[in-house]
Amino acid sequence: MTDAGGTLFFSAKDGVNGYELWKSDGTEAGTVLVKNIYPGSTSSSPRFLTDLNGTLIFVARDVAGPSGGMLLKSDGTAAGTVLVNDGTEPGTYNYQPVFSSGFNAFLTRVDDSVFFAAKPLHPYVSTGGVELWKTDGTAIGTVLVRNINSGYDDSNPTRLIDINGGLFFAADDGETGKELWTSDGTEAGTQRVTDICPGFCGSIGISGDFGTTANFKGQLFFFADDGVHGEELWKSDGTAAGTVMVKDIRSGTEGSDIYSLLTVGDTLFFRADDGVVGTRLWKTDGTTAGTVAVGDHPSSAPLALTEFDGLLYFSGYSIEAGRELWVSDGTSNGTMQVYDLNTGPYDASPGNFGILKGALVFSATDGATGYELWKLVCPQEFGVCGEPFEVNSVGDSVDQVIDGFCATGNTVGAEDECTLRAAIQESNATEGIQKVTFDIPPGQATGGVFIINVGSSLPHVSGPAVIDATTQPGYLPGSPVVELKGPGVTSPVWGLQISAGDTAIRGFSIYGFGKNGILMEDEGGNVIESNIVGSNAQSIAAPGNGEDGILVLNSSGNVIGGSAPAKRNVISRNGLSGTGGCGIALQSSSDNRVIGNFVGTDVTGMQSRENVGSGVCVINSGFNAIGGSGPNDGNVISGNSKNGIIIRDAQSGSNSILANIVGLNQAGDGVVANGHNGVLVSLAGVGNLIGDGTTAGRNTISGNAWSGIDVSAGSGSNEIDGNFIGTNAAGNAARANDVGILIRDSPTNRIGVNGGNAISGNTGHGLLVTGDYTDSTQIQDNFIGADITGLVPLGNWLDGVRVSGARNTIITGNVIAANGGYGVAIFGADEFGATNPNQANAGNLVSSNFVGADIGGSILGNGIDGVTINDSSRNRVSDNIIQSNGSAGVTVVNLTWGSGNLISGNEIFANTALGIDLGSDFVTPNDPFDADLGANALQNFPVVTTVIGQPLNLVLGTLHSAPFKTYTVEVFSNSAADPSDYGEGEIFEGAFTVTTDAAGDGFLLAGFGQGNSGGCITATARDRSTGDTSEFSFCETIPPPPGPMDLDFGDAPDGDGGYPTLLINNGARHQINLGVFMGSLVDGDPNGQPNNDATGDDGDGSSDEDGIDFVGPLVAHSFPASVRVSVNSIGKLNAWIDFNGDGDWDDESDRIFTDEPLVPGPNNVSFITPAESIAGETFARFRFSTEGGLGPIGPALDGEVEDYAVEIIDSVDVIFIDGFESGGFTAWSSSVPQG
Repeated sequence: MTDAGGTLFFSAKDGVNGYELWKSDGTEAGTVLVKNIYPGSTSSSPRFLTDLNGTLIFVARDVAGPSGGMLLKSDGTAAGTVLVNDGTEPGTYNYQPVFSSGFNAFLTRVDDSVFFAAKPLHPYVSTGGVELWKTDGTAIGTVLVRNINSGYDDSNPTRLIDINGGLFFAADDGETGKELWTSDGTEAGTQRVTDICPGFCGSIGISGDFGTTANFKGQLFFFADDGVHGEELWKSDGTAAGTVMVKDIRSGTEGSDIYSLLTVGDTLFFRADDGVVGTRLWKTDGTTAGTVAVGDHPSSAPLALTEFDGLLYFSGYSIEAGRELWVSDGTSNGTMQVYDLNTGPYDASPGNFGILKGALVFSATDGATGYELWKLVCPQEFGVCGEPFEVNSVGDSVDQVIDGFCATGNTVGAEDECTLRAAIQESNATEGIQKVTFDIPPGQATGGVFIINVGSSLPHVSGPAVIDATTQPGYLPGSPVVELKGPGVTSPVWGLQISAGDTAIRGFSIYGFGKNGILMEDEGGNVIESNIVGSNAQSIAAPGNGEDGILVLNSSGNVIGGSAPAKRNVISRNGLSGTGGCGIALQSSSDNRVIGNFVGTDVTGMQSRENVGSGVCVINSGFNAIGGSGPNDGNVISGNSKNGIIIRDAQSGSNSILANIVGLNQAGDGVVANGHNGVLVSLAGVGNLIGDGTTAGRNTISGNAWSGIDVSAGSGSNEIDGNFIGTNAAGNAARANDVGILIRDSPTNRIGVNGGNAISGNTGHGLLVTGDYTDSTQIQDNFIGADITGLVPLGNWLDGVRVSGARNTIITGNVIAANGGYGVAIFGADEFGATNPNQANAGNLVSSNFVGADIGGSILGNGIDGVTINDSSRNRVSDNIIQSNGSAGVTVVNLTWGSGNLISGNEIFANTALGIDLGSDFVTPNDPFDADLGANALQNFPVVTTVIGQPLNLVLGTLHSAPFKTYTVEVFSNSAADPSDYGEGEIFEGAFTVTTDAAGDGFLLAGFGQGNSGGCITATARDRSTGDTSEFSFCETIPPPPGPMDLDFGDAPDGDGGYPTLLINNGARHQINLGVFMGSLVDGDPNGQPNNDATGDDGDGSSDEDGIDFVGPLVAHSFPASVRVSVNSIGKLNAWIDFNGDGDWDDESDRIFTDEPLVPGPNNVSFITPAESIAGETFARFRFSTEGGLGPIGPALDGEVEDYAVEIIDSVDVIFIDGFESGGFTAWSSSVPQG
């Protein structure tokens, strides 16, 4: 849109013709088609409309011209809309302005000429391709300026702009690529400024004009790529030395995607992407330091930047409202959406901005009428059209005549009297946004204030208006001097009623009305700020209001309060008629903001001046914001008789509560309690946000008589993140609620998932999750009983977390310590004693928490058990640190329910009582076949029989439980034994599978890695089919490492060609551990004891070679043989016999057993002699260890080696074998055929 000679020209389509040239004088009747340049429905597509001394110059298509368009001019008449040059005038030739194929014929006026890019159409003209042209609006004055890229190649001039009477543009001379040029309109005066990207690379893109350049402070600002930084913001004064980059907004070579440069006053605005936040509004003062993003607004992708009345207007995007009209004064607070034309998250897509007769006009859609012409009546926020109506009287008379003048018929001095009532009447009758100001003479003051006694309800404000009592002389922020006083809190009289929308109420004290102090209904977009509602500046004597202080009814997009302290409302002492009204009530209303107010306190925010009902009531209303994360957005909502904030009913979803102080004074330290809950979400309020996990959005909800937060009666999927609940605003001292957070009969709520809360210092439980309808509550990453650092005790007086009758609660990643009761308590019964049948499969999870410790592992404890499970089945307690609690680490108590509770992977230690206590009755003895009943079916615990210390670190043990079942045995190491000697589980070492046999017995062989000598090992057993987990076993001591002589060697003959027995020959040797050996004895040797009878190990008079008995003869040539091997633990057997008598065990056929598994006691194992075996006397070696994998030589970390002299025989009838060792052989008599 372009104003030329006082006429607004634009391109439009009326449904009959195509896009053609139109004009408008700002009225419907004066908006008409100028000329159908391309007859019929085909569009001539007028574009690049430019004013040249009152004549419109533009580009369009006609029937005869080329498809790309021609240069035309218009005086606003059809007859006066013609080609600038048709090529017929002598001395001229035709040309085509180029705006297709990626190039723009952006017409740019410099003084009395319009410059543009064009190419010749005459076949005999050889002046080149697309080059720089100019026109003065005549045929003869339309000429080529310079053929920059000589020959027929194109220089493609783009980005044309007037800087102080000189033309800047981008062009390609064929040698340096697209670079910056200037021109004074002559061939000689058209020169390249500098080669920003050296060589042929070209620093400026090949296309684009709009918003790519700006005249700012007498210099050209543009974006260019020097080949190093990507496309960034540059400036130039027309010289090479004065052409420099302003700022590298997005580091690296990618560039910041700068666009839409526009000068507004002393600020240059543009859009850019810094690679972090996204594309948003930026500004510069021309310096590097002064080039910054405008505030902290998220990516808004601004488009169509336009200056109007000293402000920046643009098309901006938000998730909530889509693409709408925005305004900015260059500050964060001054950057906002003007209006939601296409209501909701739908695009109005404003564009084609222009200015006509003092109004901003643009195209947009409201979703109902398609894209049409709109105008902004008053450019400033709540700007005023016309002179204000000035109230000069405390009277209450009506206006005498509705005639545009506020006059009651009475006088104030020499002036007509204008009362507030009369001013509202006149404002309603006047088109546009009106303003009501105040200048009441001092003589009408009472005690320094001006009291307007309102006898009946004031007229509805039915037309948009600014009613501004801050204009009254003597007004100070927080101390209104204009008071609206109603006839009494039982009267049927309202204070101010607004139905028009786009209205502001400022600077009043409003009290004494039987109905609402302020009512906003239907139309929205109102602002209520700087008022005291229900009281006055003294906050003591005023009688309040009968119902809600402020009621928003079926109205959206309103703002109550403001971020600046001067915009704060104080809303107190409402609801006095007995109806229990709220300070602020939002009913069936959405997208409202309540920010920066004191609700329920005096004007200092330090003392209670209660609203009889709740402070802020959100009823069947969604998408409202109570507070915000911006500076000073939070409210103080304290001292109210009921709840600080209540959100209720099914339509109350997606509301946010951010950065408020609820229950304390405005300093965030002294208690100014709300009489019920700090925040109540009830009756199916869903998807609300209480805190957003950031410091800026943190609420402090403390000091309230009931719960800090109560989510109840079917209210699900609410988020509670990053708040202080039960502490002061510093998070380091207790300011108790009763219960910190109460979840009652409400599913899928999440606490701390997006940022943990500090829930500490409360006189009841930290969190209470209760009710059979409460399901899938998630409690994550909170400090429950610790201060904000997670290191200092600030306990809740009762339990840290109590789950009563609820299911599928997830408690993970929290610090739960220093609480007076249990750390975590899971009860099958709810708080009224009713047990939910679903507790047979409760499914609650307690995982990865610090229970009794702070985040650094220091001792804080809890008063009773770390975790207790009472009358609830199939819960899981896993991967927690549970330490230093006043009773047991974990207890399970069975009444109706109490089985299938899985306890796994925890580190449980330093608790006063047992680590795990089933039945809360100290150690539960094991029983035969594990047949007893009770908590977790009183699952038997394992018996640790042997602990092998360093370097092997092995645990051997047994489990006696139900037959033919599979169990998981978890092993733990402890630095010291528990006083009960049944230990706990300080360090989780691993989980191992044990399967029982028909007798219910299973065997354990497990490793551990962190135990220290002098500590002890414990274990638990878990039924893998049910989850039932046992108590800890007896704590078995970890022995010290073996000494240097504690080795067992073999004693087969060694020497030249002999068997490897001596240490020098790497003889077989085992570190002695009294838990792993063969037979009944093992003793140490300083070295191998070779002997021709393999009896050298018996030199001390005792024999430790007592583990092997041959159960039959050794018959050569593939004959079966058996051996009885007695061992004291589970392990593996490796053995060899020198069958061919060659003096070694190296032959493959010499090995008779490879890692043969053995169990404690005698084991009968068999083999077959090899076919090549030779009858005669020879030697055998048997090695037993837990790990196995042994050869006939080398070391082993435990076990024993036993060597024997044996005889291999051929077939005989009677065989008698003398044992070389006592107990080594058994006499046999047999008839064996010759073979």
